[in-house]
Amino acid sequence: MVICFTANFAFSQIKEESENIRRKVQKKTYVGVGGGMGAYQDAKFSNVAYNGISGSFNLGTGRESDHYVWNTDFWTRYSALRTGSHVGKGFYLDAGYSFDYTRKLTENYQLGGKWTLANGNFRRFADLGNNSTGIVLSSTVSALGRYTRPINKDLKINFELALGLFSVAREGTSFAYSAVQKVLEEGVFNFQDEATTSPLHLKYASFETIGSLNKIETTLSLDFRKRWRLTYSWDLFNYRTIKGYPLTIAAHTLSVRFNYINKIKTRTNKK
Repeated sequence: MVICFTANFAFSQIKEESENIRRKVQKKTYVGVGGGMGAYQDAKFSNVAYNGISGSFNLGTGRESDHYVWNTDFWTRYSALRTGSHVGKGFYLDAGYSFDYTRKLTENYQLGGKWTLANGNFRRFADLGNNSTGIVLSSTVSALGRYTRPINKDLKINFELALGLFSVAREGTSFAYSAVQKVLEEGVFNFQDEATTSPLHLKYASFETIGSLNKIETTLSLDFRKRWRLTYSWDLFNYRTIKGYPLTIAAHTLSVRFNYINKIKTRTNKK
């Protein structure tokens, strides 16, 4: 009789605690490093494409519940640049910050959006002389889909696809072309107007929509236990066709991520 009473009491207590839980949220904070191949092409500077080996670093945090997932991510990538068409070596440096949010449609599928709040790209190739430096700044909103599937208790595979819907972008250029492409196309160049020469001024930024804008990000990753993630990603950004070629920045990256914080936080109903 005492055993039955004790068992019923314990069961009632567990049930009460379970009913009092509003939701469980998994919290992750991570750091990642990687490498791969980067590429850059802008026909305003040169008629050829440049590429080279790249290295990357990213830092971010995220939350996952039974209904939603959100993440924030800061990344920076350095890529060497060279071409077989002429001598010289260069580089580009890419950095940005993004936020994404998805709702869980089923156990495996998620749908939502991603906002790359700020993305800056700086390119330098000294042997191009007056055309040696290029800057591209952008802020892009994308549709985001995600597929996840556990393989076993230690492994989970993930696939993500983000497709750019619209972007505010602007390029700053070298001495030889000290105005953005939009200014040159519209014929409003004025040496007295600082907005045409300053790479940070937004007056002549372009609002580009899908079609004239191509922003694609794909990611295939494998989670191992609680702490590790191995990722292959490919991303491409281009807009503003010049001499029949769009200004293009792209990279293939293989990276490893370490979740130095990975814990589940239980949120309960207020009594």
